[in-house]
Amino acid sequence: MLDTIESIVKIFFYIAAPSAAWVALFTWSRELKGKAKHDVAKDLLVLVIQIRSFLTAAQFHSKFVSSRQNKIKKYEWIKDYFSKTSVLCTEVKVHFKKDEPELVNELLRMLVSLDFIVCNYDPKDLLEGYSVEESKVNLEIIDGNNTEFNRDAEDIFVSIENKFRKYV
Repeated sequence: MLDTIESIVKIFFYIAAPSAAWVALFTWSRELKGKAKHDVAKDLLVLVIQIRSFLTAAQFHSKFVSSRQNKIKKYEWIKDYFSKTSVLCTEVKVHFKKDEPELVNELLRMLVSLDFIVCNYDPKDLLEGYSVEESKVNLEIIDGNNTEFNRDAEDIFVSIENKFRKYV
């Protein structure tokens, strides 16, 4: 009888020990994944706040972009935000489903178009007659007066905030 009880206890430990280890590893894995999602979401939300404040800041307006020195500085800021967003986009693709990376891709596309506008903006375009309508639209975007661009940008920011806030 004692041998039977001893065998039952051994079997219990042979089953319980690996089960406990598996549960511990599973819990630890979920914790790491959750922490990674939290960190990526937090970084992305901080970046969205920085980009939003950058777009509304006075430095973005045409007076600032008109001089060559300031245009280069403006371009550097956009390039910096683009590189940070690219890194976060890769991390979002690793840690999240399909919807979340698409939102970050929209933010990247907005930064690419902004980059193109700032690089090609020249106030002389309005005076020399180059595609006057396009130059005016670009000037409106740079001055923050283009409601369509502002609305689209705000929609992207709000979508990202709503989707990622639950992870922070």
